[in-house]
Amino acid sequence: SRDNIFLSYVLLLLTPGLVLLVLERKVGWQGWLRWALLLVLLYLIFLNKRRGTWLALYVEFFLIAAWMGKRVWIAYFVGTLVMVAAAYQVRPHWFQRDYDSENSGRVQIWKDVGPLLLKNPVSGIGFGKQAVEKSYWHSMYQQSHNTFVNVALEVGFPGLALWVAALAAYASRFWKARGGGWAVRIGFALLVAFSVRNLTDDLWMSSNAELFWFLIGVLFPNREAK
Repeated sequence: SRDNIFLSYVLLLLTPGLVLLVLERKVGWQGWLRWALLLVLLYLIFLNKRRGTWLALYVEFFLIAAWMGKRVWIAYFVGTLVMVAAAYQVRPHWFQRDYDSENSGRVQIWKDVGPLLLKNPVSGIGFGKQAVEKSYWHSMYQQSHNTFVNVALEVGFPGLALWVAALAAYASRFWKARGGGWAVRIGFALLVAFSVRNLTDDLWMSSNAELFWFLIGVLFPNREAK
């Protein structure tokens, strides 16, 4: 399971780089090679068992397609139908009402998380998923599988507000500079998609976080000269 989650993050984080290479529109065998690499990456993500990964990738491509004109929208619509049909074939349990209720630990978490958040709303209980598990293991059974909820448990609502404000500041900078080229647009899409992915798990840390912030730094727009 841990390997699967890590793999899903790495694949999601590699996607912006390959999309940027494809959008540079190299001709000849180099162009075909870039498309082939992107398709292989998408196929690996297709094999992933996490719905959150599928959703994050869908959001990422939705934002990129929004800047690419009507022809791309047609391809995106067709791709959406294919993806839903494929998901129904290879992951039919995703579409069953009792799928989530069978994961009793995760369902119970959301019944307990409200009171837990109110226990230490200002200071939290300290950094780290282990601190959360140690303090609330008897109630939560496992982690909350949501970065934002875990941040609130760790550092309280003020810490969560600062964390969201930091992400909003990055998103605002990308959005304002979106006319500056594909790198900036893809950076915005990556920021949103990775945030969506972290609503369904809590792995914005370690190697994944290093790779994420590296990519954000590479794609981050330059300040305009005053």
